[in-house]
Amino acid sequence: MIDAPASPDIPEADVPHVVQADRFYIVAKRKFTILFLATMGLYSIYWMYKQWSCYKVSSPPDAKERKFWPVARAIFGIFFFHSLFRRVRAHAGGSLDEWENGAHATFMVILILIASVLDKLARKSIGSPVTDYLSMAMIFPLWFFYFKAQCLINESCGDPEGTRNSRLTGANYAWIALGVVLWISAAVGIARPA
Repeated sequence: MIDAPASPDIPEADVPHVVQADRFYIVAKRKFTILFLATMGLYSIYWMYKQWSCYKVSSPPDAKERKFWPVARAIFGIFFFHSLFRRVRAHAGGSLDEWENGAHATFMVILILIASVLDKLARKSIGSPVTDYLSMAMIFPLWFFYFKAQCLINESCGDPEGTRNSRLTGANYAWIALGVVLWISAAVGIARPA
């Protein structure tokens, strides 16, 4: 049976375009780096919230993924890197098979714990000024592992460069300004004699 061509007199149905939510939070590499470093890594809490929030919103309405709280997973993020990275790898559908997501998550947890210990020592002036410098320097290895994770997340969502979220917004500039204040306060705190 041959289908007859559509009649030009009959209008096609007006179907609204449905925008599919990204499975995970996409961020351009440059934007991620600016926000992470400018805020002394505080951006990582928002980042974790957005990853879980996007995952929750993009899950089917009746899925168990709809029942968790992204805010709690952001605050207690250290306990959720492994499960987040497993989901990212599964979502990639084979394109990230070489990624050692478990090891990546474990390194991030270890780095966060080391940074936390150094920060506590620095606040109590134990080992100062070495612990002060080491505490501040931890931002760079942390950035590296978060950055690598973001690149893989972007890739899993089909936007390796993160072009869908590359522009800095007014809120981003506000966070950058707050971060500058934090960096200045930290520098003054280290420079001030005990």
